[in-house]
Amino acid sequence: MDASSSTIYCASEPSENDPPSSPPFARSFTSSSGPSPVKAGAHGYDSRTRSRRRDDDAPRGRRGCNSTAFRIIALLTLMLLAICLHLGTDLSTTAASSTKPASVLSNPGFRSDNNHSARLSPSHSQGKRPKAALISLVRNADLEGILQSMRQLEYRWNRRYGYPWMFFTEERSGFSEAFKNATSAITSSSTHYHTIPPEHWSTPEWVDGSLHRDSLGYLEGLGVGKAGMLSYRHMCRWNSGFFYLHEALEGLERYWRVEPDVHFLCDVEEDLFEAMRRRGWKYAFNMGILDDGRGFVGLWKATVDFARRHPEHIHPDADWSWLVDTPPPEHPNDGSDTSTGTYNACQFFSNFELGSLEFFRSDAYQAFFHHLDQTGGFF
Repeated sequence: MDASSSTIYCASEPSENDPPSSPPFARSFTSSSGPSPVKAGAHGYDSRTRSRRRDDDAPRGRRGCNSTAFRIIALLTLMLLAICLHLGTDLSTTAASSTKPASVLSNPGFRSDNNHSARLSPSHSQGKRPKAALISLVRNADLEGILQSMRQLEYRWNRRYGYPWMFFTEERSGFSEAFKNATSAITSSSTHYHTIPPEHWSTPEWVDGSLHRDSLGYLEGLGVGKAGMLSYRHMCRWNSGFFYLHEALEGLERYWRVEPDVHFLCDVEEDLFEAMRRRGWKYAFNMGILDDGRGFVGLWKATVDFARRHPEHIHPDADWSWLVDTPPPEHPNDGSDTSTGTYNACQFFSNFELGSLEFFRSDAYQAFFHHLDQTGGFF
């Protein structure tokens, strides 16, 4: 992103208004989830709200003591008010954000895992704001981690906008009632739960099984991260080519992918979906790295092959240079000559991303995905 989006990454200083579960503050928010969004975690749920019980039967003191206590209480009240005014806090807003309506807690509002019939409420299908959702690929075992992410994202951003949550899992049994109850209770937005079709989470028939097993063992022997995890490869394939086709996302324009165990350390005032639409941005992410190229040795060759076969899908102003390690200075390469450069393994992390579903559903993108998929490169 350019400088205009820097507010996404700034972190506020610690204050009394931070969510109860906030970790120590830093200058940026980070994800500790790693590349794979499906990982084991302990079950559990800690409510964001706490109630203070009053003892109505406490013995009353003498009048003088009551008068002194009244002065102390009044002084403390004034001090608290001054602190809140200094921090720019609206007391009514703070109180409202720390408790949930009884209707939300008593009526989780979730739908069946398998009928895929959940749709957005009328408030999301009307008006000018983008039709968007927060989506998460998780397992039941990720409950504690996803509650951590939801708790902070709701407090820092979504409580202002009320975008719905959509959860997806590859587990055939679907989401448990405990998972549904806990995740629906932590937000006032609607929550929806879906199971990924088996055909979207399986090894395609054109992949040579024995060659696949040998390659997994070879890469694992080299020490390539997650090389031996078949579930990780299914996850990469689903995130690349199938999530945007799920019928639960029909009618939506944009999404925000949320991983378990992510910390959001600053308030985000702007509606990011609206900001991206207004600026014409198709994709946003928060981290770029140079990854281990041994894990995707055939990716660049397949990409160059696609570009040569389908020039109609290549934007005339496309810049290849940032992806290519060029030859020595005496033979400069601006990126247009892909035959004399090699892929530099530059990647962006999709663990935190906002995107346009229209882009992923486009003919050009789907053609590229199917080209890569047919090579068997995901496995």
